Amino acid sequence: MRRRRCLGLLLLALSGCADSSDKIRTYAIGERVQTGPLVYDVFETHWAMTLGPQANPRVPAKHFLLVRVAINNAGATDTTVPTMTLVDDKDQSTNELTDGTDIPDWLGIDRRLQPMQSSKGNVAFDAQPRHYRLRVSDETEQILAYIDLPLTFNSDERTP
Repeated sequence: MRRRRCLGLLLLALSGCADSSDKIRTYAIGERVQTGPLVYDVFETHWAMTLGPQANPRVPAKHFLLVRVAINNAGATDTTVPTMTLVDDKDQSTNELTDGTDIPDWLGIDRRLQPMQSSKGNVAFDAQPRHYRLRVSDETEQILAYIDLPLTFNSDERTP
């Protein structure tokens, strides 16, 4: 009996050591994702080798990943939309690009939404092509969610 109790306590202690990312819900592309007052909808992803004009293209260190997203403030007050982060299967993070040069329909980096206001556009990352989750959050970054971004390639790797 004592052995069973010790085993139970050990299992309970180990369950408390689980990675916090296991507790964050993951959504599929196209699903509505609400983090506090912010509602995210990811429509598509696009990998590109270059952005901008062919004569003078912007070239990434790895590859450009453009994520088409709409964000709505469903709250009653102005809200700042925090930057988004890519997280790979090894929990390595890649931050959103802060330079919007040649990014089509760039959502921008300083994003403030009034109540019931929406914004739609691309966020961009310089990352290795692989499977990722897009980490999104509320303004305080206390409510987190992931949006699954399967690895898919487009037939045209130039700017969409």
